[in-house]
Amino acid sequence: MSLYGLPVTDQLTLDIQSPLSSYAEFSLEMWVLEHVNTPVGAALWSTDEASANPITLGVWDSRVGWGPVKTNGPLLNVQLKEDDKYEGRWWHLVGTFDNGEWCLFVNGEHIGCARAQNPDVSAVAALGFTGHEPAMLVRDLLHEASFYGSALGPLSVKRRFHQLVETVEDGKLLDDALHITAGPWLQLPTSNSMQVLIETSEPTSASLSYGSENLEHLLSHDEKTRLHRFEMTDLQAAKPYFYQIVLESDEKSVVSTPLLTFKTAPEPNQPVSFAFLGDTEARPYINRMLGDAIWGERPDLLLLLGDLTDGGMASRRYEWTHEFFPGIGALGARIPVVAAAGNGEADLKWFGHYNILPNDKSYYNVRFGDVEFIVLDSNLKDREREQPGFRDRQIDFLKATVSASDAKWKVVLHHHPIYTADENDYGDTWRLRVQVEGDPQARKDWLKVYEGLNVDLVLYGHLHFYERTRPMYQGRVSSDHGIVYVGSGGGGGGLEDFAPTRRTYTKKAFRGFHYGLVDVEGDHLNIEVRDLDGRLRDTFTISK
Repeated sequence: MSLYGLPVTDQLTLDIQSPLSSYAEFSLEMWVLEHVNTPVGAALWSTDEASANPITLGVWDSRVGWGPVKTNGPLLNVQLKEDDKYEGRWWHLVGTFDNGEWCLFVNGEHIGCARAQNPDVSAVAALGFTGHEPAMLVRDLLHEASFYGSALGPLSVKRRFHQLVETVEDGKLLDDALHITAGPWLQLPTSNSMQVLIETSEPTSASLSYGSENLEHLLSHDEKTRLHRFEMTDLQAAKPYFYQIVLESDEKSVVSTPLLTFKTAPEPNQPVSFAFLGDTEARPYINRMLGDAIWGERPDLLLLLGDLTDGGMASRRYEWTHEFFPGIGALGARIPVVAAAGNGEADLKWFGHYNILPNDKSYYNVRFGDVEFIVLDSNLKDREREQPGFRDRQIDFLKATVSASDAKWKVVLHHHPIYTADENDYGDTWRLRVQVEGDPQARKDWLKVYEGLNVDLVLYGHLHFYERTRPMYQGRVSSDHGIVYVGSGGGGGGLEDFAPTRRTYTKKAFRGFHYGLVDVEGDHLNIEVRDLDGRLRDTFTISK
């Protein structure tokens, strides 16, 4: 089966109890999230081999169709615009059949009707047309599929569309059952404490049981709310613990997590392993693959370098509940996360909701064994406009934190780059001589501070590829005083590319999805970077 020249990449058979041909009228419905920059599609398609007239309902790169399939496509065949999608992301498609009349609705609006013979259909499958996104499956596009034994009218379709929109805007995956919408999400680890948050689809009470052998400790929240935050204290350093969270809206509606694990931060002079990942953005299936690979390495900590979402600001909560947490969330239930804010979540509305920020500030530090992690907010123009004096306060924080820390290693993470040889974010390198080597605001605020404080490693994302600099000091390569800067934005955002000529500061460049793993032991910091298939793309060591 193919449509518009696109081959089928995968399929799911749907459970319909009786043949569609036994109904004088019926409706099919799809709720599709399409959030990639490549042409992909999903469809409901009759799979009865005995039928000479298959039917389909689907969307293929903004082309929407419904009805019996002909040589040039479905009976009803409409080319729509990107703006026709809800929030530029969602398609709600309803196809109705009523005694020979086929009608199509898109996002609550009636598109048109046409007449054709009755269907001879007994089975329906959900098909994916995702060849341009090799890791994507139809389940990554299709969030709901429904069959109705009647032809829905315009008011019913519009009502159903608004019901789905309300569910999405509330950050709910389902509209009829209590479920977890975010987390558990481990945060702010220390050698004797761990924090965790979890969110449900409706207000619940919550209880957290935890312990090193049995679940001997209990924390309870009796007040019913959707979001719960817990802090587990009096723990021992570098020790594994078990935990489980039970959430109850009423006696009949209870959900719980599995029995989960975490490990506290070590004391100084003990080895530390941490992973880093940037720009997870809009591809949960890539996030899941990278998360599985990182989980296979069992690091102690995960650093997220900003743009956790593509644009998960106030109006797009679903980018967290429907993309981010379904993608990388399982990893954060067992490995504590340290996250920086990117331009994708610059208003901090949901970033601050789903991450526990010390003192409610978007810059903070986490001490983990021999490493001091300093997290900065590189959305500098926005912050300064919202909070005059923000930039100076953040610089003061950076200087004070690094100067006061007795950690052997100082690692800084933020989103925007200090050095980058990308092709066009800071000027078209194919047509012009570009003078800027990174984000001008970040360089202005921090470059001299990093060099003056002898920071060991700077990690950032923003550009969707991997790039490691040579040791840099005052704009020149310096093996004696230089700092290594690593740009790692290969977590799921649409891949970008490099300038046509190599920069002097570039030591290693790789265009592809990837993650980094850092092993800290004594006077050596060893880094590996691997791609989506586990192949080693870079390795290097920083020594004291």
